[in-house]
Amino acid sequence: VWVPPAPCLLRENNQEMTCEGFSLARHPVTNAQFKAFLDATGYHPPEKHPYPESFLSHWNKGKIPKNKEDHPVTWVSYVDALAYCEWARLTLPTEWLWEKAARGPDGRPYPWGTTKPTKKLTHYKASNTSPVGRFSETRSPYGCEDLIGNVSEWCQLSQDLDAMPSEIPEVDLTPPLKNSVVRGGCFLRASDRAMLAAHRRMLSVTRRNQWVGFRPAFIGSWCAAES
Repeated sequence: VWVPPAPCLLRENNQEMTCEGFSLARHPVTNAQFKAFLDATGYHPPEKHPYPESFLSHWNKGKIPKNKEDHPVTWVSYVDALAYCEWARLTLPTEWLWEKAARGPDGRPYPWGTTKPTKKLTHYKASNTSPVGRFSETRSPYGCEDLIGNVSEWCQLSQDLDAMPSEIPEVDLTPPLKNSVVRGGCFLRASDRAMLAAHRRMLSVTRRNQWVGFRPAFIGSWCAAES
């Protein structure tokens, strides 16, 4: 979905910024979409990536769990997410672009407005993920869904609020490993604070778990896929 250039409010102190327009996937990448990437590329995580056994550890011998095709893919690291984006001729958004897409031009605390989260509004206080798109009535002002609830999402770390992301950033897997940032409260979260669109967490770029996925961004002509 298109997120036009316009002023917006970011961070918990509502700092104003304006950036160029960009596009962000309506939903996080699903298991089915990630499998299409694996089938097309034969991707395996880099040899230096620690804990290779954690990659898609919820799948069974390369097969998606039953009835989970439309659930967000999890047990993928920042490195794995970038590999998918490179194949798709896309990239990961910076955390500030992600937040802009979630909070809209008015700086709302949640994508749907000011109402505190409930299980009718988003998928949280749960034991597992849910299919994407179940809560389309509470999409962000620009049309993105599942930004809060379901899974948290890998983003590129950036100090500049108005910076556009690197195309496909290089990731150094030599210890000590660096961190990146994840955005969006996930299905495991219960506190109102953790569900705020301004909430952020730092994780190692090689961390994989059951509550972090990702959604790609389209930034300018360099992302365009070859015909």
